[in-house]
Amino acid sequence: MAYASVADYRSRVGILTGVDDVTLQAQLDAVSAYLDRRLGRSFGLEAQATPRYFGGTGSVLWIDDCGVSPQAVEADLDGDGTYELTVPLSAVLLEPANALARGWPVTRLVLRSGNGVLAAWPSQPQSVRVTARWGWPVVPGPIREATVVIVRQLRDLGLGGVLQAVTQLDAAVQRSDVLPGLIRDLVREYGRVVWVP
Repeated sequence: MAYASVADYRSRVGILTGVDDVTLQAQLDAVSAYLDRRLGRSFGLEAQATPRYFGGTGSVLWIDDCGVSPQAVEADLDGDGTYELTVPLSAVLLEPANALARGWPVTRLVLRSGNGVLAAWPSQPQSVRVTARWGWPVVPGPIREATVVIVRQLRDLGLGGVLQAVTQLDAAVQRSDVLPGLIRDLVREYGRVVWVP
């Protein structure tokens, strides 16, 4: 999913002659995929809820970016591959607090003290199954703007063809005076921090 539309690009940059919408869309798609790779996360929101598997540490369960409240949380307590315990959402806190209201994803589920269901998350790999729509609730404005800026900068440098080859974008970005600093700022603000217990 592109983080900026062709209409976003054209309204921000102006009407371009000699650039068809199909080519421009492919370039926006490529830059969006490049940002996913550089930032370690996807800013789109999956259309359907799907299960993903995690292992916990004490009361904290770190999860992938979750763009809406999870639909189901289930635990495999004895490691047999059967998720026999359904953890009610009332037993967990979605954190960071108020993330979804601010347009940021939930990244961890914290068991409420005295929840009456589970004292600690099972720590074995894949012992907790969370079904949710993964990604971000909305594409952040700076990510949308950066998508447009990167496409424009690389097109201005005459590197429009490179935009369709994600593997060549790193080298192309380095040819710009502006883009390396922009990418560093985006990594600092939006880059995924991987937590290791």
